[in-house]
Amino acid sequence: MEIYDATVPSVLLFASLTALPGVNASTSENSKALNRDNYEDSTKTGNWIIKYTSDDCKNCLELNSAWTRISEQYSKSFGESQIYFGEINCSDQSDLCKSNGIETTSLPTLEWIRLGQKLDTKENLYEEDTIRNYVTNIKRNTQPDDFSKLGNSIILGQDNFTQAAHENIWLIKNYSPRCPHCKKMAPHWTQMTNDLAAKVAPLRIYFGEIDCIKYYDLCEKNKVEAYPTVQLWRNGVYVEEYMEDYEVEPMSKYVLGLAKRFNIPDTLLQEHKDAKEIPDDVKPPQNPEHQVAAHAPEEPVWNPDGKVIDLTSLDFKEKTNEGPWFVKFYAPWCPHCQQLAPIWEKLAETVKGKVNIAKVNCDNEGNLCQDNKIMGYPTLKFFMNGKITPFGKDQRTVKNFQEFIAKTMADSSVGSAQIKLELSNFMQLKKDNAQKVMFVLYTPKDADSSKKLQTSVKYVAQKAQLFRYLYITEDEYVLKNVEGSGNPNLPHLAVIKDGEAKLYSGSFDKLDQIQQWLSDEQYPLVEEISQENSNDLLNSNYLVLAAIDPTSSKSQMNEELIRSLKTVAKNFKTEYVESRHSYKSNFVRFAWIDTQKWSGYLERVFNFKSSGKYPAVVITKASENKFYDTDSSGKPIPLTADGIYGAMVDAIDGNSEAKYTAGPLIATLNQLKEKAGQFRKVAGRHPMYSIFFIGSIIALVLYLTRRRDGRASVLLPLHGNHPSDLVKGD
Repeated sequence: MEIYDATVPSVLLFASLTALPGVNASTSENSKALNRDNYEDSTKTGNWIIKYTSDDCKNCLELNSAWTRISEQYSKSFGESQIYFGEINCSDQSDLCKSNGIETTSLPTLEWIRLGQKLDTKENLYEEDTIRNYVTNIKRNTQPDDFSKLGNSIILGQDNFTQAAHENIWLIKNYSPRCPHCKKMAPHWTQMTNDLAAKVAPLRIYFGEIDCIKYYDLCEKNKVEAYPTVQLWRNGVYVEEYMEDYEVEPMSKYVLGLAKRFNIPDTLLQEHKDAKEIPDDVKPPQNPEHQVAAHAPEEPVWNPDGKVIDLTSLDFKEKTNEGPWFVKFYAPWCPHCQQLAPIWEKLAETVKGKVNIAKVNCDNEGNLCQDNKIMGYPTLKFFMNGKITPFGKDQRTVKNFQEFIAKTMADSSVGSAQIKLELSNFMQLKKDNAQKVMFVLYTPKDADSSKKLQTSVKYVAQKAQLFRYLYITEDEYVLKNVEGSGNPNLPHLAVIKDGEAKLYSGSFDKLDQIQQWLSDEQYPLVEEISQENSNDLLNSNYLVLAAIDPTSSKSQMNEELIRSLKTVAKNFKTEYVESRHSYKSNFVRFAWIDTQKWSGYLERVFNFKSSGKYPAVVITKASENKFYDTDSSGKPIPLTADGIYGAMVDAIDGNSEAKYTAGPLIATLNQLKEKAGQFRKVAGRHPMYSIFFIGSIIALVLYLTRRRDGRASVLLPLHGNHPSDLVKGD
């Protein structure tokens, strides 16, 4: 075998390659070319800022001259801090780039490494001013003695988080460099911190960011379960999660409200020469008493006129969602309904100002009565706080109605704002409601605005049908138990669920915000199906349901499945709802069901006959009698957070095959209904194609009909009455 002598061509090729910008050569004497042989040893000591480029990256080539200037300037000023500049060409060092998680589509990429540990990664960074700001920020982070002198958003990690956050107020962004939502948020965070860092530093308010891929253990310790997550910390204690939009305006508004919330004294402003730069809306109020809505509603008055109200499908849901309603469903021709009419009018007069009395004509509102499961006339139902209570078989007298109303309203108020919440009963209530939700409103005891605020929150809780979950207290010890560092001179609204307390961070003078927050927080992450909540949960739009046998030997697997389900529930809002603004956070509910207690239901609806199938996950869509027990590939839904999330998204987006809960006949009808619906959608989008398709069908039918008629003219006698008439002789 001959060996081809490629010495000369190889030398020429090597010379031409090294002449290209960035190939096996440094663009600056202050920037070291790194490769698979020297990368690990070089980055073990000091701080490194590394530039990743490639030969075919246009922005990388444009960056070279700026990189030369930056590395020359900052390597000198950084000398004593042991900060070095390096660069890696991914065209030549593709394996190294790949192992470091660098994507060629995101070049140029900058990476900060300290003592061999990756601290931060910035992709598509090539503008000189932006890189200078980034390098300057890293320089400041090499001197973590005084955080008031650090950059606008301080890069935090395992080595400096505790030192930084143990005092003062910190708003910290927890993110993943690979997360699309994090990338979308990044410019908003940068602009917000650049605008506000200098202004709020005199108030001891700082911004930080943690790469949760690099510092996974730190983020897990801080209970970060979705990216991005912005957390508020004060004096080393976690306060709450920021829950508004990740945009400059809402984030800025939230930050500017922190001084008021924490009642930062004016004396602190005096200590700083930059205090004059603090805008008026950031300075703490002179009066620590929190502002309440100027036009907060007074205690609502129901049935102000003492008359019976006619309800229709147009206003029934809207009206009965707010306040107490006693509703008569009737038919005009019904004799018992006619007898009840004057009694019903009298009842409306006697409960004037207290309870709404209404009626629904089922002859005119058939669908509405069917929705309310009316099986006979008259039917009487009491609506309050989302709870529906039917009137029993007692005599229909004004007195009996009054007693029924009083008892039902008392029952609806148990565990609600009617209870005076003190530490003595708070701990027991908290224990009793461990699997549910509690909203706790604390107001200062002697503040003039407290009563008005209590009325406002009770009002919106009524509107949100959550009044029975609301507790009101003036006990400072309850506040300390709910929120350890809460200022007793300010009001606080918190939700307690899943073993944790979460504070309302919005304004108390905006009732729509309070109502929205109550609605968003009304469900635990994962609920157990019970007789009390089964109707509500099993009729959810979408329900992700874990079927678990608590008596089995798979207890560890069951616990891991519940944890996975909670992770999916937490991530659902950030990963799915916020990317599709048409959906609400309760668009999907999450629950688990005891297979021993509900074995008959599971077998009848999902055909779960064998206990060996558990634990298992099924996704239901009650409105269409559908369920999904496989992912888009047709395999059983995996019992991991990623597997459940993927199957949920596929089900919602229509990428998985559904099964039906109502038997083969109904399933076939539903499938035909779906096909018809799909055709209507296609017809709406492409009318000409649809007309052509329908015309083709009609033409085919006519053709076949004529062909059949043609055969008939040959085979059937036109005049004779016997087939033998068609036979011709020789």
